[in-house]
Amino acid sequence: MWKISKKHTNDFSIYREQVDLWNTLLNKEKDRSNINFDLENNDAVDDSKVMDLDITRGEESFRVLYQRCQAGGDWESPISYFKCQIESKYKDGKFNPDWKCIFIPVKGNKNLIKSKKPGAYVAIDADSCIKYEPSDIKLMVEELRKEIPKRIKRYYSSLDYDKGDVDQFKECGLVRDLLTFWNRK
Repeated sequence: MWKISKKHTNDFSIYREQVDLWNTLLNKEKDRSNINFDLENNDAVDDSKVMDLDITRGEESFRVLYQRCQAGGDWESPISYFKCQIESKYKDGKFNPDWKCIFIPVKGNKNLIKSKKPGAYVAIDADSCIKYEPSDIKLMVEELRKEIPKRIKRYYSSLDYDKGDVDQFKECGLVRDLLTFWNRK
């Protein structure tokens, strides 16, 4: 299907499949991080950006391609999250996509509040919606800058080639491809 859609872009579209795969990853991340909000109104709100990361592993360096999105139900305020593709390269080579992840920041995410459940967060009601300011977005991006290197380190420390990415996901929040949850049990 991928080869056909690349050749005949007017005939085939895999947009819906991509959305479903990212939503699967988003739902897994919501469970992993104990953050709850609906996905009814789920849209990208910023263009994608690239951030070099302050982490190396031997001669390997990393960067993240990220896009801020917002989602929330009709009766709740939108919650910001980031779709991320973490890329790596050796020395002067070319960056290659290694992992995908969703990151839901808490700092700066004004419409996210602590839940009655310990350690959990939920979206506030739509009536109480707070508009995101540039300073809030800056806080969220800084939290992203700190979190992604931690996830990379946890990925390598928990690496077990026999188990695959699904078992590691709870530990590090990274998957090598968006099909991971469909491929393995």
